[in-house]
Amino acid sequence: MGCTTSQHEDPAAKARNEAIESQLKRDRQVLQNEVKMLLLGAGESGKSTVLKQMRLIHNKPYDMDERESYKEIIFSNTVQSMRVLLEGVGNMGIQLDPSNRGRYDLIMSSPSQIEGDIMPPALADAVYGLWNDAGVRKAYRRRNELQINDSAPYYFNSIGRIGATNFTPTDQDILRARVKTTGISETTFVIGDLTYKLFDVGGQRSERKKWIHCFESCNAIVFLVAISEYDQKLYEDESVNRMSEALTLFDSICNSRWFIRTSIILFLNKIDIFREKLPVSPMSHYFPEFRGDDQSYDQTSAFLLDKFVGLNQNLDKSIYAHYTCATDTKALSFVLSAVNDVIIQSNLRDCKFTDGQILFNAINFADHVILLSIQAVSSSVLCPAPLSPLHCTHNSCPPLRSLYGSFFPACFLFVHHSFVRPFVVLYHLVPRLPTLRPVLCKTRLEDKRRPPFKDETSNVDNV
Repeated sequence: MGCTTSQHEDPAAKARNEAIESQLKRDRQVLQNEVKMLLLGAGESGKSTVLKQMRLIHNKPYDMDERESYKEIIFSNTVQSMRVLLEGVGNMGIQLDPSNRGRYDLIMSSPSQIEGDIMPPALADAVYGLWNDAGVRKAYRRRNELQINDSAPYYFNSIGRIGATNFTPTDQDILRARVKTTGISETTFVIGDLTYKLFDVGGQRSERKKWIHCFESCNAIVFLVAISEYDQKLYEDESVNRMSEALTLFDSICNSRWFIRTSIILFLNKIDIFREKLPVSPMSHYFPEFRGDDQSYDQTSAFLLDKFVGLNQNLDKSIYAHYTCATDTKALSFVLSAVNDVIIQSNLRDCKFTDGQILFNAINFADHVILLSIQAVSSSVLCPAPLSPLHCTHNSCPPLRSLYGSFFPACFLFVHHSFVRPFVVLYHLVPRLPTLRPVLCKTRLEDKRRPPFKDETSNVDNV
């Protein structure tokens, strides 16, 4: 007869192993549902404003202490912007009304940083009086020759409220406050089952080429361009057009070897200011190759979009473009919903989910779309569509909008569960089913025949 020995596993060791396995499983689940996005763009393109909007859109309002902390920033932005205009008045040879000489001297002699909880009444009066001076308004019409904040007219027109003793910054005041970004900041928010981590890497220009590769694993890049700056020069080098610089930066990121497979979401931002400039600042004056109507928003904006999209050397890379106004919370919320759609589609293509999880996420996204539609109809505001076609580079309205966009909000409770919800699920799920299995093999094959990409690391540090 053979002899056998029986070894009993230590209960404590078994419990430890189960705890470790359970933690690893939770970590894998968290990582699977985590989306890393890199926020890039030239200075003053609106990156920080988008981050603030994401916070507001996802129900994280500013508390009173935070609002109070923005007072000094708003006061300083207002005075600094008026000083830039007054310097422009002198350089342009424009005459001010003699009655404003005292106000001129006060602004020019004031410190750059205005401290305190209340704006000095004399400063508020000076800003008000000078903004109503014909000479200052004339200089402002030539603002493309100056390095002035886009928020300047907003604060000037609100100086009565800003200068009041009981002034409390509103959301719009905070959104328009300009603070130069330094270092790397991270913003986290949740949509459905996905946890988004958005990294703003504004600043650190001289060192960026040394650590940009650390973001190779990010799911998407959000690249912001202020298209209103097509007629402006760089602050650092007034011989370089800002739009030309943005094109160079986009080229270096889009075709970088670190982001070969990374989808890029392009925000052509500040369309409100862009529209204002077109009648007085012809596109063809700054881009002679433009052959369309200088005053046509559609033609000029499409021209700039084509210049950016045309830089992409990888036919397999998706670029999703949106025209945005980062200070418009309602419109931007719908654009961000389209961004969420892009991320979900990207995850489906990468086969990171089981079929059950795909269906679950599609259903959650359908719920998200319906809620956004209810908000749109309730407010009677025509906003950019929450859904955008997979390969569309413009904010076009999807077929679903015409299907349920005209119903009253009360009808959605029935329509949602009986028709729209399954239709939205199928709309996003069915086209992806044939590609779920083959996509990994396809990627491996394409790696062998993928053309080389330039890696302009010398330009990356200027983003």
